[in-house]
Amino acid sequence: MKYNEKSGDLMFDCTNGDTDGKFMTKSVNIPIELYESGKGKYFIGYADNLTFGNGTSAWARLYNPPYSGVNLFVNVWTVTDVSQAPLRAEFWFNADPPGTPSESGLVTSSNTAFRPTPIPKVRLQQASDVEGAPSRRKLFGVPVYPGVS
Repeated sequence: MKYNEKSGDLMFDCTNGDTDGKFMTKSVNIPIELYESGKGKYFIGYADNLTFGNGTSAWARLYNPPYSGVNLFVNVWTVTDVSQAPLRAEFWFNADPPGTPSESGLVTSSNTAFRPTPIPKVRLQQASDVEGAPSRRKLFGVPVYPGVS
């Protein structure tokens, strides 16, 4: 079995039953999440109990420390709102957020078969009730979520 990094294919060589020894190649595509999970490099987590209001904001970020050796890949980023007030979520890249970040302890490998459990190099950080906006900002998108009624 060989993995083709360019195409993302796993290649299996098997005989086709002919006596002349010819081989046929079967290609199987797997989602990147499954592939990275199989290597212990796919993590899940969340930032809990973010609070904001009265002119303040809250944020959560994936922080990739310099020289981590990690090419960060984000598959899903979910925002949930259980309040009745509208919520605006902004997605920033390479920004310096306001406030003092705290580390979320709610991160784990998505593949629980590994022992010891892999430790992520990228950090999930968060801050609540902060004033101001990110600096050095590159805004990606601004979805608006209406309040839950």
